[in-house]
Amino acid sequence: MTSNRSLVLPTAQPSGLGPPAWLIRLLVALIVVPLSGLVALFAVAMTGWGFETDPGDQLRRDLPMLIASAIAGVGCGAALGFALAGPRRAPILLLMVLGVVPAILKGTAYFTHSY
Repeated sequence: MTSNRSLVLPTAQPSGLGPPAWLIRLLVALIVVPLSGLVALFAVAMTGWGFETDPGDQLRRDLPMLIASAIAGVGCGAALGFALAGPRRAPILLLMVLGVVPAILKGTAYFTHSY
């Protein structure tokens, strides 16, 4: 007589020899966070160099640098949030929002004259 049992392969068990996931995330963040943070700060520092006096003209002139700063700031915040909290959404989104703040402050400073 034959039996109708299905063949089930054993699942692979982690060997425990590799580094833990949090350590890998932290090491990647130690590279990504400073580099993207420097890009964001450099982009903000490059704004404001011009002779325009109208706030709208200043914003149009510096818009590429403000966008670059916002993108780099979001990447910096996301990498830091993922390194510290893992794949949880709330800390990542919070730090992404904080990463955009320098670009927003610089963009609104043209209209409030509070450099």
